[in-house]
Amino acid sequence: MCKTQRISTYLCLFLLFFLNIPPPLSSQVPFESIRIGTTAEFHSGGDRLYQLWRPTPGPELFLQTPFYYGSVRGGCEFYRFFSSSSQRPDFFLTIFFLQWLLERHISTRFYLSAGARFGMIQWRFDRLSQDDLPMLLVEHELSAGCAISCGYRMTDNWRLEINGCRQMVMTRHKIYLQTFGVGLSRSFQTPGWLTEVLR
Repeated sequence: MCKTQRISTYLCLFLLFFLNIPPPLSSQVPFESIRIGTTAEFHSGGDRLYQLWRPTPGPELFLQTPFYYGSVRGGCEFYRFFSSSSQRPDFFLTIFFLQWLLERHISTRFYLSAGARFGMIQWRFDRLSQDDLPMLLVEHELSAGCAISCGYRMTDNWRLEINGCRQMVMTRHKIYLQTFGVGLSRSFQTPGWLTEVLR
């Protein structure tokens, strides 16, 4: 593990410990609101994958809602990776994730958040070598990691957020994805019927 990877891992663990303070029981109601957002994500490198392929920035789309403790977020990310050699195919990378997170306010407008993320990653290759099977054009792997963010409440409903994420892809030879991004989100009151279904 390189120095950059160690620093990002320790930072995630520190923030998870720092944020592990039970909120007041009356501070939130599970599923009372839904936050819809999008971020522009960029890869920060640090793994051998980035030496063999060059990733493009990609969008992240997500939904987030208060949970019984903390919040839950689900979403997806999309990236395109270009090979540094004509001997290897380019591929599309899609990440479907579910994340649990805690927030801690450091002022009336600013807050920090950190949490654990689990996902399913789809690799869709452009082509194969003659010895490969057609089914290998699309592969799926599980992933696990942590995510941190710093946010600013512009209004009661609108938020601006800077985030970072480190994920381990559970292949035979572990792959580490590191991304950072800037995003915007808006909160909506959850319809009563949907709140009852979710509870």
